[in-house]
Order: sequence, then structure tokens, then C-alpha cells
Amino acid sequence: MGKPTKEFEYRMQGMVYALDIAKKEGIEALERDIRKRGFLRAPMKFSQKEIDEFIEFTSENLYQTSMTVWFMALNTAFGFGKKRFARLKEAFDKHTRDVMDFDYLGVRAAKKAGGISEWEEGI
Repeated sequence: MGKPTKEFEYRMQGMVYALDIAKKEGIEALERDIRKRGFLRAPMKFSQKEIDEFIEFTSENLYQTSMTVWFMALNTAFGFGKKRFARLKEAFDKHTRDVMDFDYLGVRAAKKAGGISEWEEGI
């Protein structure tokens, strides 16, 4: 058979990891893990906890950056002040929480919201 290659070792590690998830949590959990790792391109060296921490960090960073840009743009272009900012932040936070209540891809959130096409019709 010969000396195992790195690729072979990585494949075996992946198979052992997949088998462990399937035994402990079922096939559905394995499917979720595969989709998440595929979407994020997360190699096996990252644990589920590290992936979740990365998603949380990235989400918080994106949120803070978005709010800063929204506030700056609305103040500069439309003269928004503290009261309008507070209302905007309250509405933005509510919608952000609604979306974050669903999976990391937001798939079910789009269905809950009625889909993007219905949102666009209201504009």
C-alpha cells in the first residue's frame, strides 16, 4: 500500500470526524456541519466553538461598522439628530435580532420576512 500521504491522513481525519458527529448527533447534524464548513471554507483544524466565535465576532464587527456608516451618512446627507438615530437604531436592532434568531445563512429569516421580492414591492 505504501506510505500514507498528507491528503490521505486529512481524508481519514475528516471521515473519523464525520462518523463521530453522525453517531453522537445524527445525520442532520452532520449535514449542518458540512454546509457550514463549506460555506465558511472552514478546515477541520477549527472546532465548532471556534467557528461559532468567528461568526459572532464577524457579525458584531459588521453590525458596528454598519451602524457607524448609517449614522454618518444620515447625519451628513439628511441632518439626522439624536432622536432619529435612536429610532433608527431601535428598528435596526429589532430586525437584526429577528434575522439572527435563524440560522447563520439567514435562509429561514428570508422565508419569515416573506422573501425579498415582497420587501422590494414595499419600497
